[in-house]
Amino acid sequence: YSPVIGDQKLDLTVMSQLKNNLVLFDKNTGEAIQQIWGSMERDESKQKMKEWPTIRMPFSSFSQLYPQGKVFINEIASFGENPVLAVWDRLVRHVMMLWGVGLNWVDDDKPAFPTIDFKDKRLPMKELIYAISINDDHVVYSKDFVIEQGNTINVAIGGEDIVIDYDTEFDSLTAFFNTSGETVSDIDIFGKTNTGLQLDRVNTLKSRLFWFIFVEFFPDTDVNRV
Repeated sequence: YSPVIGDQKLDLTVMSQLKNNLVLFDKNTGEAIQQIWGSMERDESKQKMKEWPTIRMPFSSFSQLYPQGKVFINEIASFGENPVLAVWDRLVRHVMMLWGVGLNWVDDDKPAFPTIDFKDKRLPMKELIYAISINDDHVVYSKDFVIEQGNTINVAIGGEDIVIDYDTEFDSLTAFFNTSGETVSDIDIFGKTNTGLQLDRVNTLKSRLFWFIFVEFFPDTDVNRV
């Protein structure tokens, strides 16, 4: 997101975690913001921060597509620099991240944080899904389903024509607004069609999110729409 709602700049920090989703805190207003929604909890208008398109891909794909790309590494402070921070960072990384979050990747039907009563079994609980939200219309896809459809799906979501594509070379799933007025059968990872038209990315695409997390916040989600 861009940390702005309306014309008001936000000063965000992490406040807590709720149902496997971060809760942010705006220091300027004292308001809580659910990361997955991007809007203030007590704002009835539900204005949102501007969301930016993201893609999750293997590092081998990233290095090939963006050879000049930057890689950000969260370095841990040394004991000589800041002994308190060094201890804290190691505690958080090993106890919370490796043990706590790591439990999410265990192959069973139990979340790491038992705060969700999982009921929607249209997909396996820990299916890694690709979610798109447009005009309060929420749709998720599994990678296997997109591949079964021939790697490319033309679909309407929230009143917009969308092209969803799985690129086998780069092991990446992308989504674009289809403004061509035609069915798209061939598109590359950057949104360029076989006719030379450049399409814009869908800015609300959330890549490789656990199904049980997304459906908890958006229970009316549609699954594998064609």
